[in-house]
Amino acid sequence: MHTYYVEVGLRQYKGTIVVFCMNARQIDLWIPIISQNDSSVLMLCNFDTEKSIFADGNFTVLELSFLSDRYIHNSYLERCFTAVFEYANLFTMLINVLKPQQVMVMEGCHFETEILAAVCRPQSIETVCYQQGWPSVMHTRFRDMGYDRFITWGEEFNELWRRYNPAVKFETGCYPYSICKCKIGNAVTFFLQAPIIISDDDYFDQLLQLARYIAIQHSNVIVLIREHPEYRLRTEQKLKFEQMNNVEFVSDIPLYEVFERTLISVSIFSSTIIESLVHNSIPFVLDPTTDGCYYPLVDDWGVEVHSLESAKEKLAELIKDKTLQNKMFRGIEKWRPVYFYITDRQKKLYKK
Repeated sequence: MHTYYVEVGLRQYKGTIVVFCMNARQIDLWIPIISQNDSSVLMLCNFDTEKSIFADGNFTVLELSFLSDRYIHNSYLERCFTAVFEYANLFTMLINVLKPQQVMVMEGCHFETEILAAVCRPQSIETVCYQQGWPSVMHTRFRDMGYDRFITWGEEFNELWRRYNPAVKFETGCYPYSICKCKIGNAVTFFLQAPIIISDDDYFDQLLQLARYIAIQHSNVIVLIREHPEYRLRTEQKLKFEQMNNVEFVSDIPLYEVFERTLISVSIFSSTIIESLVHNSIPFVLDPTTDGCYYPLVDDWGVEVHSLESAKEKLAELIKDKTLQNKMFRGIEKWRPVYFYITDRQKKLYKK
């Protein structure tokens, strides 16, 4: 892609709000956020979309590709850190051409979005990051982030993030995604994550073993399995569940619909652990990576264990013990408004 064609093609979008979208999953996450904005929005995607250029409402989606022209020059960076160089080169060109009024990103832990923020900073173009998930373990990708503002799900998250990001201005937004009229589901749902960062293949397999164990030992319990959008199970892994009539894969169903059916949500470190609060499900954490505690999980709204054997015992207990479940739901009612800003519309959904 040559500089000339970029400038000619994007001239009509100068001065708009720019959204950088990392993957297809994020498009659906961006829609409720963008829909609250009356300004024109240009969404830049670094992956293949169904169409290279299409419009929906007040936003336009464009695919990105790296430039053949060099807008910055650093032979060492280009040779040794090619991806970093290519994104820096591309973003430098785009920001100079578009001169956006604001740049919006999501999650905050990706090197691409940090490069984009670094390119915007010298031109005094504001970068705003939106919370999507909670890492529990504050690894280096979430420390000293370079964005001007960070919009969170609730006030308590501001305090949690601020400890490691003193230069960022944290502001309370809300949980912008759909929730169902809250009722107690009856399924045990396993939310799978890719075996990276603070997990690995062994830990991932332990979670699958736990799902098989519950499905076999508690044949009257519905077991739902939701794969991560960017890490699907291999065929041989799925085949191990094939003959189990009480197991259902729900990877392509909207998250809020999965939660509507969920009594207990099981994961290692998925953001669905903290999101269980807003969706009225009991989080169960199998964390074999450490003897520490999932943060900010507390005893009265969730369960955490550190071994597969302990998980089998404690999850079976939670499935059977209605008194324990009721204790957890009282804790969920208590802690939900602490971590999440609940809108008036959402408050109506929680009324019994």
